[in-house]
Amino acid sequence: MQAAIEGRNLQAHAFQELSESPVEKLQVGLDQMTLDSEIEQRLQRLKVTQTRMALRKAETLVVKQFATAFVIRAEVSLLRGKLSGGVYELVLQFCLGAREQPCEE
Repeated sequence: MQAAIEGRNLQAHAFQELSESPVEKLQVGLDQMTLDSEIEQRLQRLKVTQTRMALRKAETLVVKQFATAFVIRAEVSLLRGKLSGGVYELVLQFCLGAREQPCEE
C-alpha cells in the first residue's frame, strides 16, 4: 500500500513539474492534498477499528476468566461435604495456587 502511495506521489509531482500552467500546477497540488487527506482519514479509521477489536478481545478474555473462576469456586464448594478434610484442603490449596485469596468465600 505504501509503495502505491509513494508511486502516486511521484507521479503527481512529476506531472506538476512538467506543467507549464500555474493553474494546472495548483490543481495537481490540491488533488494531492485531497488524496493525502483521504488516505490519512482511512488509516485513522483503520487504527480505531483495530483498537476496538483489541478491546473487545480483551473484554471477552476477562469474561471467560471470570466465568472459569466462578465455575471452579462452585465446584470446590460442592466438594466440601463430599471429601474428607485433608483432601478438601488440598483442593483448596491447588485452587489458590500463587494467589492469596481462597477459592471460596
